[in-house]
Amino acid sequence: MLNGGAGWESRDLALLFSAPTLLWSFGTQIAQTVFDAGRTRARVDFANAAYQGAIANYRQTVLGALQEVEDGLAGLQSLDRAASQARHAVESARKVYDIAGARYEGGLATSLDVITAQQSLLNSQRAAVQILGQQMTTSVFLVKAVGGDWNHAIAAPIPTAQR
Repeated sequence: MLNGGAGWESRDLALLFSAPTLLWSFGTQIAQTVFDAGRTRARVDFANAAYQGAIANYRQTVLGALQEVEDGLAGLQSLDRAASQARHAVESARKVYDIAGARYEGGLATSLDVITAQQSLLNSQRAAVQILGQQMTTSVFLVKAVGGDWNHAIAAPIPTAQR
């Protein structure tokens, strides 16, 4: 801001409108403005640096969020394939277990064969449940990455396992 001022100051009324009193007041105003120019420039430079830093932080935040979303989507896609394979493994293990049970009842297999088939079925089911848990966890992280929130009121209840 450039300010200027003019005025006269004198104890003697005869010297009130003389040049030395006018120049003294004007000279002080110029010296003050020139001295302030360096401080103003430094403030502008500091504000510009802060602005550039804020832009860089914002860009980094956006890129990080986009990376989280991409990772979440890729993870869900991979887990969908794994879940499909796990379902097929459970179906196959269930068939093997049923066949082993039928063979045991017919006297063609031992109880160890049935227990081994049952263990294989349980392992396949455990793996399928673990993949389901990973899918749910990845889904929550994906919702968080896109800025969503978890609302308990609209969350579907988890069905309890029947024995």
